[in-house]
Amino acid sequence: MIQFGHAQKNADSSWVNADSIEKELDDFLAIYSNKNKSYLHASVSLNNTQLSVNNVALNAQQLNPGLTLSPSIEYFHKLGLSISYNNFLLINGNNSGIVQHSINSGYTYSKNKKFDFGIFYTHFINNPSLSQYASPYKHDFYAYATYNHLFIQPSMAIGYSTGNYREIIKRNEQLVIARPFRGDTTINFEITDSLSIRLQDFSNILSFRKRFLIESNKARKYFVFTPSIMMLFIKNDYEVEYISYSEFSPRTQIFLQNQPRFAEIFRRELSRQFPGLNETRGFLNSGNYTLQSLGINLDFSAYYGKFYVNPRIYFDYYLLSSENKFNAFFSLQTGILIN
Repeated sequence: MIQFGHAQKNADSSWVNADSIEKELDDFLAIYSNKNKSYLHASVSLNNTQLSVNNVALNAQQLNPGLTLSPSIEYFHKLGLSISYNNFLLINGNNSGIVQHSINSGYTYSKNKKFDFGIFYTHFINNPSLSQYASPYKHDFYAYATYNHLFIQPSMAIGYSTGNYREIIKRNEQLVIARPFRGDTTINFEITDSLSIRLQDFSNILSFRKRFLIESNKARKYFVFTPSIMMLFIKNDYEVEYISYSEFSPRTQIFLQNQPRFAEIFRRELSRQFPGLNETRGFLNSGNYTLQSLGINLDFSAYYGKFYVNPRIYFDYYLLSSENKFNAFFSLQTGILIN
């Protein structure tokens, strides 16, 4: 199951920046071509994140995301428009399976030597049978801008993510009503607890990076290493609604309708023995915009012809709690460009 440690203390958005691999793919095409080209990009990655493909803030909140295999296919038009499909196959013993799909569309501009920028929207579609392992987010908006005209390249990104999830738990209970001289009456019934949470996260990521390009003596073969440091500013809002209600068999309902005096005793005892039952409670939490964590991202890519291998690892240091302060997220991706 995906656990959100930071999100529960204050929630947020992904460590895989869209400008990372996309920028390197664009550079790859530019080196071996006199003009920009449209292309298909097919890839598969092994990672321990299941949230945003673009937004660094979401994935940094997972404490136990599990191991995921993620194949994807993308079409990138030479004008900068792109659309891609991803799915997330959880590798978790008997609970393995595709937990969710995502469709990502966006626009990337990288023709100017000084600036790069991009904007993306991702829609998540969960598998109902494995929804407990999937991301609670349904919509993710992400944009970035990078200034390339310095030795150390500064980048600014913003993310806005919304979603909701619901958890339902049923349990069997007994209500015992003392009846002097007649013996106690026991009524079996079922209690359903329903918890609904709506999330709304705004994130701002400031990063500084340096790209090192190493060309090989062999044609069409080169390496890119991009270390970066990141500061993740987060504002988390969430609304919680809790409903607990009882369900009785048709026979018990008819009995209570025909015994109004006993029904009154029954309701009084039910309220006494199970306080809070058949009530709806909720609250809204609006967090402050704050620096939530610091991160170091190490991105390495090796290109040979139209094939590439791209291992990445991100180290996150959480600032707002003394627990679960260090987390590491990795991805190993390989793919091919088709044009």
